Amino acid sequence: MVCLFQKPKHMKSQLSQDIRTALDQDNFSEALQKTQQLISMDPADFDAYLLNGDIFLRMGNGAKAVENYEKAVSIRPHEAEAFFKLGNAYDHQEDIQKSLNQYQSARRLEPGNNLYMACVGRQLNKKGIESKNINLENEGLAIMEQAYQAGVREENLNEQLSIAHLYQATNSWLEHPEKENFSVPTEKVHLEHAKIHLEWVRNLYDRSNQAIGKPLTELDELVRDMEKRHFAGYPYLRKVPFISGAVFFVFGFKILAIPTLLMGVAYHFSQFQPRYMANRQLFKGSYREPFIVRRLDQMNETLSGITIWSSSLSNLFFNKFLFALVFGTIRFGMVLMMLPYEIVKGFLNNYGLKQQLVEKVKSSAAQLSAVKN
Repeated sequence: MVCLFQKPKHMKSQLSQDIRTALDQDNFSEALQKTQQLISMDPADFDAYLLNGDIFLRMGNGAKAVENYEKAVSIRPHEAEAFFKLGNAYDHQEDIQKSLNQYQSARRLEPGNNLYMACVGRQLNKKGIESKNINLENEGLAIMEQAYQAGVREENLNEQLSIAHLYQATNSWLEHPEKENFSVPTEKVHLEHAKIHLEWVRNLYDRSNQAIGKPLTELDELVRDMEKRHFAGYPYLRKVPFISGAVFFVFGFKILAIPTLLMGVAYHFSQFQPRYMANRQLFKGSYREPFIVRRLDQMNETLSGITIWSSSLSNLFFNKFLFALVFGTIRFGMVLMMLPYEIVKGFLNNYGLKQQLVEKVKSSAAQLSAVKN
């Protein structure tokens, strides 16, 4: 009597083993035939429907996989694995919301399963990116990172984590005012933020995955380019001291010529900015032209309204020449007077000296306060 009860159990065990062997060998027809045998022996066989779903998923038939996993869920509604596999099937069909729902169900049933947690984070992040919902995107990223730190090493998780960090690398950058879907950094912290995320990507992604490797390389190059310095000042302000110095030399005023020429050199180097700082000029609403440039623009606007009349053509040209000479000299004089301020401000801002000075003052104030106390 005992043997009669053990025989079906032994047969089911052997069939299950044969199905897994056939599946490992990609022998799908044999695997499906044997799962049907299992189901015919027991129409409520939970494992048989899971195996059948696995076979269809491996075959690329997501719809049939969903059908079998749903049957398994109906048989054992408290089994987390069935919900997890159903989530995989919906993910295969690229149905993010349904996949997320199933992963969340699996996680509720097994809160300590880090793989289920990783899948919930992955789908939340996908949904956030797709819907441009930064809150969902960040929530998904945080959950994925938690799963990764907990030891989950899974190809899909690594890929989505890489994608998420690529998106995060530039999310603090400002949208270009003229180029659509293009962002630029305007602060040093923007680049530091990008470097942290790009380091994550470098450590995560599969080197054969060009869909991630290409944007990673492009962003790396862009970050390096944004750190490079170039002259970002105003050519007119640089030209004035050089022309004035040359004129002083011609007329023998060497004492004036040398410091004036040196002022031109100093202005040139004071305006060497990292490209990210030069990007600020794109945003006219938040960027103000230097004081000297605003005064010159104001003068030009005033002068443009002046009309010169003369009784003869020769006198008209002569008057215009005198007008240009006089007011050109005034403009040059204004530049030479205010340029030292621009030079000092340029060195302070463009080379981080202002920040260092502020930090030193704060440090000195803290030390003084400590001594008093």
